[in-house]
Amino acid sequence: MKDKNTQMWIPLYVDKWIFGSTRIELDPAERSVFIDLMAFGAKDNGFIRANEITPYPHKHLAGILNIEVSLLESTLEKCKKFNKITEEVTGIYKLCNWEEYQLSPRYINKVVDKETGEIISESKFIDKICGYLESSKIPFKREKVCDGGRIDIYLETNPPIIIEVKSTACAEHIRSGVRQLLEYGIAIPKAILCIALPIEQKNEISGDINERLKKYHIELLTISNFSRQIAEIIRQKEAIREDKRIEEKIIHTTTAPDKLVADVVDKSLPVNWENCRSDHQRFIAYYVAKEMPELYKNATQAQANGLFKRYGRAASEVLSVSGDIDTARAAFDLGRAYFVQKGLPWNLSTISKNIGEFVNSVITNKRSIK
Repeated sequence: MKDKNTQMWIPLYVDKWIFGSTRIELDPAERSVFIDLMAFGAKDNGFIRANEITPYPHKHLAGILNIEVSLLESTLEKCKKFNKITEEVTGIYKLCNWEEYQLSPRYINKVVDKETGEIISESKFIDKICGYLESSKIPFKREKVCDGGRIDIYLETNPPIIIEVKSTACAEHIRSGVRQLLEYGIAIPKAILCIALPIEQKNEISGDINERLKKYHIELLTISNFSRQIAEIIRQKEAIREDKRIEEKIIHTTTAPDKLVADVVDKSLPVNWENCRSDHQRFIAYYVAKEMPELYKNATQAQANGLFKRYGRAASEVLSVSGDIDTARAAFDLGRAYFVQKGLPWNLSTISKNIGEFVNSVITNKRSIK
C-alpha cells in the first residue's frame, strides 16, 4: 500500500452501481467489501497489496477492513469469478479495468484543487481567493449585499471589483453567473465584473462563451492564475488613473510652470523638462533625452503632452517594479543596451514588459559591488 500514489477519492458510476451486474453477483455484505477494496486499490494504482512483492495476509486485511475473514474470502473469490479482480501473484490482487474507470486528467483538473487534492466546492474556491486577498492586503468583503443580490467577493478598490465564483465551468453555470454579474453591474455601475471558474486555461471554455464574456466586459479568472489576473486588473486600472492624472497635472514650461494643461493658452511654447515634479515625468523625460535628443531639446507643450500620454503606462510599470527612479533608469539602460546589442526592435513598452529581469540584474550588480 504505497501512500505516494494515493488518490483522494474514486469515481462511482451511479447507473453501473445501481443497475449493473454487481448487484446480482455479490450479496449486500460483499458489495460493501468490494467498495472497500476499490478504496484500498486507490492507494496503489488499483492493487491490493502490502508492497510490490508482498501480499496482505487475509487475517490482516480483514482486520484493517473490520470484517470477518470468511466475508473477505467469499468476496475475493466471487470478485475473481466475475472478473472484478485478478490474482496473478498469490495474495496480490488487482482491480480489473482500473485505468479505464478513472476520470480523465482534464476532468480532474476541473474539479480537483491541485494544491490540496480536494474536490473544488464553491465555498472552498471563495476561501482560496479570499486567502490571497488577505495575504496581499487588498481590502474586500465577502457576501456583500447590494440591490442586485449577494456578491460572493467585493474588492474595495477604485473602481470596485465584483467576483462571482462558480464550482464548475459548465455552460449553464457560466450563463447563470453572467446573469448575476449583470444584475450587480446595474446596482454598481462603475464596478469591474469578474467570473471565477475552476479551469487552468481560459481556452478550456468555448469560444462562444469567451466572446459573450468580452461582449459584456466580464473578466475571466482561472483557478490556477486568479491571483496574477486580479493583480493585473488592479494594475491596469491604476495605470489608467495615472494616465488621467498625467493629463491633469502641471506640464511645466519656461513660461507657465505652474498651470494646468488646459490653462496653457500657447501650447507651441517649448517645454522646460527640468521642471518635472514627479518621478513619472522625470523618467519619461530621461527616455526622451536618450532616444529622441532633438525632440527633447525642442519639444513643445503639445508634444510633451502627447509623450506623457503615449509612454505613461509603460513608465508606470517600470517605476512600479523598480521601486525608485534611480533603479528605473539603471534598468532602462540595461534593457536598452541588451536590445541594441541583439539588434532587436524595441521601445519603452518593450522594456516595461521585461523590466523584472533588468531590475534583478541591477540589484545583483549593486550587491556584487558592495
